[in-house]
Amino acid sequence: MSFSSTFSRYARAACALAVLAGATFAFSLQPLPAALAASASPLTVDSSTSVITPSSGYDATFTVTNTSRTDLTDGTLTLSMNPWYEFQTSDDLQAWADGHLRLRGLTTFTQADVPALKAGASTQVKVHLNADDSALTSLTSWGAKPLLVTYEDNDSNQTQTLRTFVTRSNEGTASEGLPQLKFVLTLPASTGTIAACVTGKDQTTAAHTSMETLLSGSTEITATHTTPECASSTVSALKKLTASHPNVEVLTAPELSSQISSAHSLQPYATDIATLAENAQAQDIIQTSAHAGANAVAMDGHSGWTTKALESAQSLGYTTVLANEGYGATASESPLHNSVTHVSVQGTNMTVLTAQKELSTLAQGQATSEDATAEKTDAGIRNRFLAQTALFETQAPYEDRTVLINTATLSTDLTAEKVEAVGELADELNAAPWATLTSLNALETAQSSTDSADAEEYARTVSSANKNAVQAVNGIAEQINATHARMSSFLNSIISSSQAENADRKTRNPQDLARGKADQSRALSEDDFQKWRGTVEELASNAAEQAFSARAISTYQSASSTQNTSRLDALNAQAAVASDLFSAVSMSAPQSLNVVSETADVPVTLSNNLPVGLTLNVVTAAASDTIRSEVTLAGKQNVEVAAHSEQQVMLPVRALSGWTTQFKLHLTTPEGVAVTSEKSITISSSITILDNAGYAIFGLAIVLAVVGAKRQIARIRSGEPAEGNEE
Repeated sequence: MSFSSTFSRYARAACALAVLAGATFAFSLQPLPAALAASASPLTVDSSTSVITPSSGYDATFTVTNTSRTDLTDGTLTLSMNPWYEFQTSDDLQAWADGHLRLRGLTTFTQADVPALKAGASTQVKVHLNADDSALTSLTSWGAKPLLVTYEDNDSNQTQTLRTFVTRSNEGTASEGLPQLKFVLTLPASTGTIAACVTGKDQTTAAHTSMETLLSGSTEITATHTTPECASSTVSALKKLTASHPNVEVLTAPELSSQISSAHSLQPYATDIATLAENAQAQDIIQTSAHAGANAVAMDGHSGWTTKALESAQSLGYTTVLANEGYGATASESPLHNSVTHVSVQGTNMTVLTAQKELSTLAQGQATSEDATAEKTDAGIRNRFLAQTALFETQAPYEDRTVLINTATLSTDLTAEKVEAVGELADELNAAPWATLTSLNALETAQSSTDSADAEEYARTVSSANKNAVQAVNGIAEQINATHARMSSFLNSIISSSQAENADRKTRNPQDLARGKADQSRALSEDDFQKWRGTVEELASNAAEQAFSARAISTYQSASSTQNTSRLDALNAQAAVASDLFSAVSMSAPQSLNVVSETADVPVTLSNNLPVGLTLNVVTAAASDTIRSEVTLAGKQNVEVAAHSEQQVMLPVRALSGWTTQFKLHLTTPEGVAVTSEKSITISSSITILDNAGYAIFGLAIVLAVVGAKRQIARIRSGEPAEGNEE
């Protein structure tokens, strides 16, 4: 939910309508589909004047819906308030919004007629009061006021209430010249907070494109600093926001810094540093990328700033963190103070900026509670937001205070509409005479009202990190490390330039010369090889690091429940780098072979399309371990294949008897990591005389034949009948 797009029009509309005499009311009928009527709220505020000044007048639009199954007769919409009531605490304000605070002395502010409603139908009711209406002129006490909206049909079959707020400005009152309450609006901006970038295919596509460049022999990838398509609309909105509202503190992550200028930066890719503090492997993965930049602020994600999380942020170079939870960020019975505290971490002072919870929740387009039904719409949120700021000002009007409002978390989907809503919110605060916007630098240097010992105690006792998020981090880290291990083993199999130069030239395929590959088959120089390997590793690491953004962790959590972790583009991009690297190596072998001797050879061709030479093993194994065979096929180890070249090896076959056996072949690194998928070859052997065993059998057959012939001749000479002629 975003702040209303009509913020800036309310004041102008009210002033224009102030010339009209008396109050006017209007309504329009809108039938609702039955399915929607069942789930619709019976009474909502669509728009309203949030702040009343001596010249503003009042305008509001409400929607009344008949959610019952019976028709309703004509009815009345009544607005009631107590113009003299003053909220004392934020808890009182919340109790009114939740419907738990009963107030006396409410008088009718204005009324409007509501037409008869069919079952499932709805109608909009508009209310207008001129600035000189007695209901407004009697409103002279400044501050947040309770506004009760009641709908009742004439037959009393349905009664609905809505509790919202209206704020009387301090303009024209004795409090008009008092110090303004200072607010800091922060907006974290990163590709890691943009849903389309987390679950899209931009990273994977970019990884494939970069690998094509590297596989062609380039040692570097040209940094174009172009905005990913997934972030283009958001970046465009951010540019407009920073130009039109320089007092909004956009915290820009490094990956967007070339497009958006800001005074403070955010951790790269909105990495959830606080949650990653629970996983040592994950911390190692981001150790080089998540380091603090100039004027960097680290924001918490799924987990709060525990002592361990603060130590992790400190190890990455951060001295300032922003806390969305804890450290006095929630309004209490006492007046609100500066949103800053200091915590000693391993003997070094860290600054903790504490976002005010209620205001930040509302600024993010969310209701403060499920019971605050008026806050289900933008207009209701705006009414509560401005009333909340007025309450904080009335609590300590003479105290110089700076309050932090964080308009988005690291898990928020940062859309162009959300960015525009932040600009509208800034306009509302600028227009409120009791409020003003200031810089984050002013807040960082403000005096802390929280004792550092209390803050340190909170950090030690704060609840542990979000268990579901930690579990997701563990799963992501496991996948990243598995891919990284395979890539490392593969890259370790690369022949260095000195080895390549000393390698026997005869091992290279002579056909490369005929194909014009003589230059391409030469390995990169040592310097170029180190650059090339570093670029490949950086490309994979860069993708892996983006898998640890708070939004990516949320995506992984939901994807894990459906066994569809492929939704996370960062993991896909890292896998794409490894896949393209391994796909550059292939093996070809015949599908079958008929052996007619005791020994034979199987020709296998190894192809290497990388710009570097490799050392590979050819691994063989019988397809079935349960069948005993007299046919064996041996593999080959440490086969060197030059860059952009092919190498043929002969695998020895030994057959001791007639048999048919299927074997599986694949390539591995010298460390045993599989490089290619398995290929099958069927080897059939026959009894022949072309080997020693065959000759022995043939010789024995001749001897037996000679002996048999002699015996027959002897019988004939002795007069004995030959065998087979006896009668």
